[in-house]
Amino acid sequence: MNIQIEPFVSIIIPLHWGLKPENRERFLDDLKKYLKINYRSFEIILVTEKKVSLPFISKKIRHLVINKPCGPGDKRDFALRYV
Repeated sequence: MNIQIEPFVSIIIPLHWGLKPENRERFLDDLKKYLKINYRSFEIILVTEKKVSLPFISKKIRHLVINKPCGPGDKRDFALRYV
């Protein structure tokens, strides 16, 4: 019997939340698509400079807040501490 074990995957999204309204809706639509991935063992980590609220809730999404302005690389490094 061949049993495959799915490794746990963390998808880190460094986000600057100062999005234009049209970009915000696209981002939220794309985020919902991530949640439909045909893979059980994953999480999505959003990293922003300030607390934001999403119009939907999912146990697969974690939101981390880094309390300083920084670029995407610093946000990814910050998130790695919580993986």
